[in-house]
Amino acid sequence: MEKLHCLTDEQLAALPRTPEVQLEIQQRLYESASEAVEAWNEEANELVSIEDAATELGWSLEEMLEQLLRDGLLLEVDGELVASPHPDIQYMPSEPF
Repeated sequence: MEKLHCLTDEQLAALPRTPEVQLEIQQRLYESASEAVEAWNEEANELVSIEDAATELGWSLEEMLEQLLRDGLLLEVDGELVASPHPDIQYMPSEPF
């Protein structure tokens, strides 16, 4: 097995989800989260679409998607964007609740 820590995020995401691969993904996510400065507001606990979040920041949707890719919250697999295994990433239906 290749040394997983030497692979890019995209290469890692393309591998079968073995326990070793899952562990490496989780370690990378933990390291990324540890480096980020978290600003938390207890009132800000609602789901927000990526498009709405981009609008709040004054960014285009494309800028937001690029940032999410850089941060590892989205992964590009076979030309498709997929959510990373980060626990804060959840499917949001297109229809309102």
